[in-house]
Amino acid sequence: MWPSLCEALRTNFQQHKTAFEIKEMVRSRKQGQNESFDDFRNAVLKLAEPLQSLFSELELMEILQHNLRPRIRQQLLYVQINSLAELRRLCLKSESLVNEINRSTNALPNVNPRPQSRRYVNEVQDENDLAESIGIEPEVDEISKLSAEAKQICWNCRREGHRYFDCFEIRTVFCYGCGAPEVYRPKSSRCNPENLKESEVPRNNPRDDLKP
Repeated sequence: MWPSLCEALRTNFQQHKTAFEIKEMVRSRKQGQNESFDDFRNAVLKLAEPLQSLFSELELMEILQHNLRPRIRQQLLYVQINSLAELRRLCLKSESLVNEINRSTNALPNVNPRPQSRRYVNEVQDENDLAESIGIEPEVDEISKLSAEAKQICWNCRREGHRYFDCFEIRTVFCYGCGAPEVYRPKSSRCNPENLKESEVPRNNPRDDLKP
C-alpha cells in the first residue's frame, strides 16, 4: 500500500520529464564557484529524487567527481577514491585549502605604482648632453636602427637592406675589409695603401713647395 501511494504521489507531483531527461540533468549539474561540496551533493540528490531507481554509490561518486570545481577536480585527478565518504573528506580538505589561499591573496596590499610624470623635451636633451659628456652614447630608438639597416649595402650583390654574410646570391669577388669589387683584401688599395699604383699615388704640386 505504501509503495503504491509513494508512486502515485511521485507521479502526480513530479515534473513531467522522462527518466532519461532527469539523468541528463543530474550528469550536467556542475558545482558552483562558491558552492560547498555538501550543497552540491544535496542539489544533485534533489534532482535525482523523481527517479524510481536512484544512482548507485559508485555512479553518484563518479558524477560528483566529474562535476567538481576545476581546481579541486585537478587536485583529485590521480587520486584513487573508493567511497563517497572518502570523496567528501578530500573535497572538504581541498575547499579549505583553496579558501585559505584566496584569503591570503586578498589580504595582500594593493599597491598601485606611482604614475610616471610626463617628461619634457629639454629634460631628454639634458640627459643626452650628460651622456655625451661622460662618454656614453645616447640610446638610439628602434626607428633609427631600422633606417640604418635599410641603408646598408651588400658588398656581394650591391643591393640595400642586408650585409654580405646574410646574402643568398652567388658569392662574387670583393674585399672583405672595405667592400671594393673584383679584388681580394690583400690586393685592395683601400685596405693596403702600399698596393696603390704609381699613377694613383697623389703627388704634391711643386709650386706648393715654393709658397712661403
